[in-house]
Amino acid sequence: MQEKVRIAVVGCGAIGRVQARELVKLSDCELTALCNRHPEKAKALAEELNLDLPVFDDPGELFAAGLCDAVTICLAPEQHCAVTCQALSAGLHVMVEKPMARSLAECDAMLEAARRNGKTLAVICQNRYRSPAQRLKQVLKSGFLGPLTRAEVSSLWWRGENYYDPAWRGTWQIEGGGCLMSHAVHQLDMTLWLLGRPLSVTASMYNRAHHNSECEDEVYALLDYGDFTVLFTCSLNHHAEKQDLVFDGLNGTLSFTGMAYVSKALPNGYPAEDKEAIRALKETLAAAPVLPSEGHGAQLQTFIEALLQGRKPEGCGEEGRDALELLMALYKAAVTGKKVSLPLSPDDPFYRHETRVPLMPVFHQKRVSVEGSPVMEISLGSGT
Repeated sequence: MQEKVRIAVVGCGAIGRVQARELVKLSDCELTALCNRHPEKAKALAEELNLDLPVFDDPGELFAAGLCDAVTICLAPEQHCAVTCQALSAGLHVMVEKPMARSLAECDAMLEAARRNGKTLAVICQNRYRSPAQRLKQVLKSGFLGPLTRAEVSSLWWRGENYYDPAWRGTWQIEGGGCLMSHAVHQLDMTLWLLGRPLSVTASMYNRAHHNSECEDEVYALLDYGDFTVLFTCSLNHHAEKQDLVFDGLNGTLSFTGMAYVSKALPNGYPAEDKEAIRALKETLAAAPVLPSEGHGAQLQTFIEALLQGRKPEGCGEEGRDALELLMALYKAAVTGKKVSLPLSPDDPFYRHETRVPLMPVFHQKRVSVEGSPVMEISLGSGT
């Protein structure tokens, strides 16, 4: 039985650095190579990790070198499909950063490449791997909250105007979208993981404050689950960077950020705190497992374990596709102003990148397009 997975990082920008730092902590994998089109970035990362690693500037050369069993792809969304399919065809397992791709057609091509080559394809969804997320899952599965009446999902971030200086950012063609594509994919994945796929969605989108981006910086939507509705908000204009998921059931309210509350009716129908029910809710929360590690490190660990054990990892390619399908349904609803039912069919113009992009509004023309960007620490949000 294989004892360690040899893994390489393709893309040594901000998120590639995050993943590489986590990989070197894992005992059952070995970081064996780095790849970046600007090799000096890869060399700088190797020096930061204090490792003497081979550096490549072409993914194909890395894949052909026989140095790894798996790769994690940390490139711009435009490159996800082609590089993932190339790696799978070279006989490598793949972990690809979110969003999985720019279109459902690209997702399906990636999934087919994985099936054809008998390899594992997984997509980063690191926020499932946080203790508050596990507690939410535990309570929802327990039925403690009773039937849900509503939920609220907040994907609120802040980014300065210069966030969109890099040439690929803020473009429908390369990045694929704005805050919905680049940021809210985290919260939408969590929503699907906890609640499943909605029946239909309505949405509107705007660009309020980012004048170097073609794409949206605010989205407001309703996700219809039949018996309850999810109110979804996404923005890059919220200075406090609040991300949260709140669930209201007949028996109580619970949120990712720790709110756990139960009311009882007074004789006049007004609320009073139900201390006994709150105690029981907190006991249910406390019964959820505490993760030994969290975030990217925890997901990469489970990916490596799945490869060694020959099983499908959580956050598999199919789940990555589900998140992108919800994204595309929201874009379609915002563009058409109509309710959009799921799933989307292959003949839908929002299934393919080349038929969707011409339909998208151009909020602003790109004024600044800088090739490359400085390597700096990045904000990963408040945990969701």
